[in-house]
Amino acid sequence: MARCCAFLAFVILLAGCGGGSSAGPATDATAGLRPVEERHANGQLAAKGTVLDEAGVSRRHGSWRTWHVNGQLHWAGEYRHDAVDQARPWREWNADGSIRDDADDGG
Repeated sequence: MARCCAFLAFVILLAGCGGGSSAGPATDATAGLRPVEERHANGQLAAKGTVLDEAGVSRRHGSWRTWHVNGQLHWAGEYRHDAVDQARPWREWNADGSIRDDADDGG
């Protein structure tokens, strides 16, 4: 649980940085979903997912992945209205690529 909270704090901090973010030009008007990418200072992909724009507020919604600064996958899972969807499997990896935490094994 502490690992998940630390990770969520990291993602919130990353999303708030703004300087390294870029949004794709395509927008799904019917669902209100918009693809988003965040980059580390070194240019490596940091996060990729979709946000749901509702009443002028963007919330993470749908599949998200984050990467360590070295390019290794860090976290993969689903969001629903800006909260991790605990009903769906998610996984977290260490910077060396080994599995750190896995929702499927009770982690």
